[in-house]
Amino acid sequence: MDIDYINNQVATFYKFLFLFIGTIGNCLFIHLIFKVKQLRSRSSLLQSAQCVFQTLCLFGTSLCALLTLKLNIKRRECFMYISFYVYSQAAQGVLMLIIMLDLLILIKFPLQYMNIASRKYLFVSFMLVILYSSSVTLFGYLTTNDDTIHVCNPVFALNTTASLISKSLILFMSSITLFVYIIIIILYKKKKDGRNDDSSKILNRLKVLVVIYIFTWFVNQIFAILFLHDNGTVKWEKMLFTHNAFFIVLSNSNTFYVTMWKSEEYRKHFRSLWGLNKRFDVKRSSTLAMF
Repeated sequence: MDIDYINNQVATFYKFLFLFIGTIGNCLFIHLIFKVKQLRSRSSLLQSAQCVFQTLCLFGTSLCALLTLKLNIKRRECFMYISFYVYSQAAQGVLMLIIMLDLLILIKFPLQYMNIASRKYLFVSFMLVILYSSSVTLFGYLTTNDDTIHVCNPVFALNTTASLISKSLILFMSSITLFVYIIIIILYKKKKDGRNDDSSKILNRLKVLVVIYIFTWFVNQIFAILFLHDNGTVKWEKMLFTHNAFFIVLSNSNTFYVTMWKSEEYRKHFRSLWGLNKRFDVKRSSTLAMF
């Protein structure tokens, strides 16, 4: 049996596995936010939107796995199939940055943050996401061609130059997001030194989120750019790049499970919502609860 075939089958298996796991988790997270008023905040609504795009990306990776079975697919044909995936990946890059900036602004300028009208705030945030994602997708559409590609995914659906520009932009935003993560951790480290138990808990959650972020989404973007620069002409490089999707499906399916693991308040609300324990009284959730 051909080793390429086995390699693709392994990748296809875990893509569909994470599609199942991630879709359930993302839907449960969105359901929880919209059913429990105490958990509804600007940040959690932004994360709910992110869960929608994550789910679309999971469907995109699974569709790419199926399209890989089709030999000699044209780049333009591939792009038309997975344009929603290209759009969703671009949207995620912006949303991740907005969510972290949202948290940083809340920490540094709490009074000004609370005085901003939520509807206007969310409208501006979503408009930025829509404008950027639409621009990337339109750019991809205008620059695609009829070259034959060996695998259909967002990296190859765009021509090499357009793909490098798109991935570089995502990596740039991801680097800023990581930088903001680090600033927030430093801020909470100072609070922890002041013997604030809540700050200590939030600091530990942030550290976990940073590790997950680096070893899933961030690594995926770096590998994609390295592969594009090298043109992926060597067989073992192509086989290895097939599994770059593992980082992206892991990134797109962890929100609900990590939140349940690291946030006691979310766990309690989830159990209460589904009748898994007695209902409890709790004050309105802090925007930082999920962290």
